[in-house]
Amino acid sequence: MLGGDWTDGTMTDFKWRHFQGDVILWAVRWY
Repeated sequence: MLGGDWTDGTMTDFKWRHFQGDVILWAVRWY
C-alpha cells in the first residue's frame, strides 16, 4: 500500500476489531 505501514496497520486493526464485534454479536444472538 502506498499509505505506508502505519496506515495499513491502522486499517487492519480497525477492520479486525469491527469483525470481532460482529462475531460477538452473532454468537450472543444465536447462543
